[in-house]
Amino acid sequence: MPRMTNEADNYIKELEQNLRQQSEELRRSRDLLRVVFDNLPEGLLLIDATGCLLAANTSFCTQIIGRRPQAVVGVGYRQLWDDLARSAELRLTVQGPSDEEQPLIPEATQSFGDQVSQWRILCTDVVGQQRWFKVERVPLQSELVGQQWLERWRDVTRDEEIKRRLLLQDQLASLGRLAASVAHEVGNPLQSVMSCLELCREDRSIGQNSREYLNLAVGELERMARTMERLRQLYRPPQLAWEPLDLNQVLRQVAQFTRRKLHQAKVQLDLDLEYDLPLIVGQADALRQVFLNLILNAQEAMPQGGTIWVKAQRKETDRACQVVVSDTGVGIGPDLLPYIFDPFRSGKAQGVGLGLYLSQQIVEQHAGSIEVQSHVGVGTSIIVLLPWNDAAPQHDVEEE
Repeated sequence: MPRMTNEADNYIKELEQNLRQQSEELRRSRDLLRVVFDNLPEGLLLIDATGCLLAANTSFCTQIIGRRPQAVVGVGYRQLWDDLARSAELRLTVQGPSDEEQPLIPEATQSFGDQVSQWRILCTDVVGQQRWFKVERVPLQSELVGQQWLERWRDVTRDEEIKRRLLLQDQLASLGRLAASVAHEVGNPLQSVMSCLELCREDRSIGQNSREYLNLAVGELERMARTMERLRQLYRPPQLAWEPLDLNQVLRQVAQFTRRKLHQAKVQLDLDLEYDLPLIVGQADALRQVFLNLILNAQEAMPQGGTIWVKAQRKETDRACQVVVSDTGVGIGPDLLPYIFDPFRSGKAQGVGLGLYLSQQIVEQHAGSIEVQSHVGVGTSIIVLLPWNDAAPQHDVEEE
């Protein structure tokens, strides 16, 4: 009898040891799964049959919705998105579900679906920043846990931007052929009409009213001519010489060009140029066009007058010269701001929408960058970075 008792005790101890080992292995597996789940770059959600969130990884919580995981688990799926929309933290726009009968956020009486579903989602946060996500929802079924769904959020903003640029290039190619045809058919007659009107304006026998109408007609034709020239620049950029440039000198020249126009518009231009900026290698005429466009845009944003600040300084960390053009104008709305560099997009009633696009193209040709910061009713700042070139012959440039 004692022998049987000892064998039973040993057997129980062995079972307990095996159970502890299996429990430890299960705990390690669970911890490993949690580490992998939390550290995946894609956002992951686990949803139960009632529509509540069982789990959400760190990427989804911190990078997509900006909340702690503890504040998400146990919350209803619909409630989560309703709360985010109500507080204006995040707004979702569904762009093309794979199955139109399966919405991303089902009604209370609807299921989350029994098939794999996909959506393209545009997320807009409280400051207007937009990101694209590809969302995939996969049904999971097991006897142990019942019906669940795994939802994956993958950031495809870069992919969408590439697709947008490729589509834009195709559109520009088509418009390029049209622009070349229009420039050929309209350009010469336009110049002839302008020449005739100029001759009429020189006739001293015409009355004042007629002269005003002639001035108005010439002004409109000149605007048409500028539009034609911008189209030619857009599709056939001029071949300009690259040379060492003093950026301060370029900015002073632009200030001189615009001084009279700004004075008439009751706009003051303040230059704050750091002495002895490093030389850059660039195309002087092209860069003058960039800063001329930025200053005139700033002037048009202040119909009641105001001040434009142009500040140039070196940025050692970027090994670049930074130029900031700031105004106290009406600002750019959040709906237009993400597309401000797209061609043919303009916030001005009479605008063509090519100025900032061409400016961006020129700056990028100089291996630089251009960025816009704006608040409605406060003003706009445009930051241009142009890298200096160590190969350029650096020398002191006398102040003018």
